[in-house]
Amino acid sequence: MLNYFTTWNIGMVACPYLRLNHSKGLIATSACVSMAGLAMLTTNVKNKNKWLWKEYRIARLNYLILECFMHQAPLYYLIINKNRTGNALASVIPVSIYCTFINNPYKLAGYKLKNYYGIAMIFIVAPIVNVMTRKYSTKK
Repeated sequence: MLNYFTTWNIGMVACPYLRLNHSKGLIATSACVSMAGLAMLTTNVKNKNKWLWKEYRIARLNYLILECFMHQAPLYYLIINKNRTGNALASVIPVSIYCTFINNPYKLAGYKLKNYYGIAMIFIVAPIVNVMTRKYSTKK
């Protein structure tokens, strides 16, 4: 289970120090996880409603509950918290470490994702998060 970035993201969101001091970086990583979850949901709908979670076929309701809690809830939790600290580009560090040491286990539409896709995605999302959260930023 530790080879999935979703697990690492939930662990980082659960850490109070990171939430208080690096919330923009957590928003950036959670946004990437959330977008990947939505892409997997779309893939499952397009595959004639074959609801696969980590290569296991499950019921649609169970899939939607897992999707909400595992992929969408961390981002929602961070967005409703208006205290924005840190720099979103700091999220490049954990994503780079993950992509360096762990082979990407994710598949979208039957296509295995390359490790560098995560780094490219965070480099796209982090500046957007920095700009969009500018008015909510607090100095620490």
